[in-house]
Amino acid sequence: MFLSSKLFLKKRKNILITGAARGIGFATAQFLAKAGMDLILLDLKSGSWQKQALNLASQNKIKVQTFVLDITKIEQIKKLAKKLANQKI
Repeated sequence: MFLSSKLFLKKRKNILITGAARGIGFATAQFLAKAGMDLILLDLKSGSWQKQALNLASQNKIKVQTFVLDITKIEQIKKLAKKLANQKI
């Protein structure tokens, strides 16, 4: 399994996932949370997925941030990039 390689897990990673509310996006978030990755989750709409994301954080002892934005809107992407850069993640 790729995620168990020593090289990949050498340092805690921050993973950004778009479409994180459901389907493949949320399944990927669950998988990476179990592997100990900190998550930055994005979706178009707010909803129960944000509460589920917080559960992933507490269950897996990771950091999870959720953001509601449209990745087709460059201004929203710029705001997110600035916010994340200020956090020095």
